[in-house]
Amino acid sequence: MTGYIEEREGLLVALLEAYCSFFTKDNLLSLIDGRSFEDILGFLDALECIHDEEYPITELNTLIQELTEMVKCYVDSIEEVYGYKDISCLRLSGERLTKAQVVPFFIEAEFRILLFAFFDAYDFMTKYKQTDKVDAPLVEFNNFMSHMLRHCLEHGRGMNGDRASGHLYRSTVDIYKQFIVDHKNLVYSDNNLMTELMELRKVEMGLVGHSEMAEGKKGIIDSYKVIVDHILHVLSPLDEVR
Repeated sequence: MTGYIEEREGLLVALLEAYCSFFTKDNLLSLIDGRSFEDILGFLDALECIHDEEYPITELNTLIQELTEMVKCYVDSIEEVYGYKDISCLRLSGERLTKAQVVPFFIEAEFRILLFAFFDAYDFMTKYKQTDKVDAPLVEFNNFMSHMLRHCLEHGRGMNGDRASGHLYRSTVDIYKQFIVDHKNLVYSDNNLMTELMELRKVEMGLVGHSEMAEGKKGIIDSYKVIVDHILHVLSPLDEVR
């Protein structure tokens, strides 16, 4: 087991417990009020910090405490306006999350490949868009978290683990695709780049339906990053977004 994860197991459990309270309420009201993207971003930042070996454990404890308090304020505000009581998925199921349920998912090599690829892609997009909050990837991250929570509650049974990883993969690829689309005129003007992109699309389509091929999906992600880097090289004044 990875050493830095061992000392952060309790924080992973606390993160998912806080997310459970958030998700249940947010899922009920998102059709009316929309997603609470600021809170979803808080979960993304916390999860990335937990997986950052250099992030001090004392600061992590503070970060998780602040996230838990933020969720409590969000839930309390909903209860005050709409009258909903605490009906988190843990209370409804009568279960408690344990380290034994949560940690194995986070130390799976294939999962970590896609998780870190998503972290890199989201960081890239925020620099490119010059904003901390980009809604579309956060929707996918929220979907990932919901499946991850169910996967842990089900003790790894069922398909929620694959579905969680699938959301990470699709969001990561979509981030790089969006950048390419934003610079489509440059792509159209470069025959070699256009050919490379079309060949990549063929390979990508061949992976559709093969949820177990994490290494293959990482290869697709890396290939899109190569195309993005080529565009950035041409657009040298924007090189700092890398």
